[in-house]
Amino acid sequence: MLRKALLSITVALLTLMLLVMGVMAQSDEATGSPAFTVVPSVAAASVTQTVPVTLTLSLPSPAGPITVEVPIFLSLDIRIGISPELTTTVEVTPSVVTEVDVIEAEATATEESVVTVPTVASPTAVATSTPTDEPPAATPTPEAVEPTPEPLPTATPLPTETPEPVVVAPLCPDPRSVITSPGVNQVLSGTAQILGTATHENFQYYKVEYAQGADIDPNNTFAYLADARVQVIGGLLATFDSSNLSNGAYTIKLTVVDTSGNFPPPCTVTVVIEN
Repeated sequence: MLRKALLSITVALLTLMLLVMGVMAQSDEATGSPAFTVVPSVAAASVTQTVPVTLTLSLPSPAGPITVEVPIFLSLDIRIGISPELTTTVEVTPSVVTEVDVIEAEATATEESVVTVPTVASPTAVATSTPTDEPPAATPTPEAVEPTPEPLPTATPLPTETPEPVVVAPLCPDPRSVITSPGVNQVLSGTAQILGTATHENFQYYKVEYAQGADIDPNNTFAYLADARVQVIGGLLATFDSSNLSNGAYTIKLTVVDTSGNFPPPCTVTVVIEN
């Protein structure tokens, strides 16, 4: 680097000397005066030289020393002048440019015969810590919104038909005298049929009677309803018209009479009249 700078300075000095000698020769030929009598003005020359330099720095760090190479470009602006007293003046303006920072320094050195190039102080490397790239904040994923279930249509219950009461036939003590319908506590309205069986090996007739009240003793007094002199097996015994009776419980009795005037135990059933 210094060799190039000195070479540039030497070239500038030779150029300046040739310029001065030419001026002196012209003055001597024209006037015949001594060569060093008059110098009309200051002669000057300038040279600009750029010298690349690599600066190696060792920087401390928690993991150990780090070696950093910093390229530097040293620019020398050299101005050489000769005053009327034939004094040589050399002005050197160095400037250093780095990729890390820019340091400007100006120095002026005046010498009569020896050119001294000022030593440029090594630039102080400024260690800049590169911030660690933080990962971008995760964009929160919107939670899935569960659809609101549509309310199921309310099923309108169909009107249920009131089941007809099950007819429970009365327990008759003798199978020859049996009432199968109406059943126990069956509700009657208007005219109702009395079904059953009336038979006997010495059959003479049967009769159907009724009395107001529930579970009336067969030996009590009953009102006459109907009779017949033919045997009936699982058929119509009589027709009971309750339209003229007051509402409430009634007991119906079936009696089968044989030819001797005797009869087996009669069959009774309690019903409810509601007109």
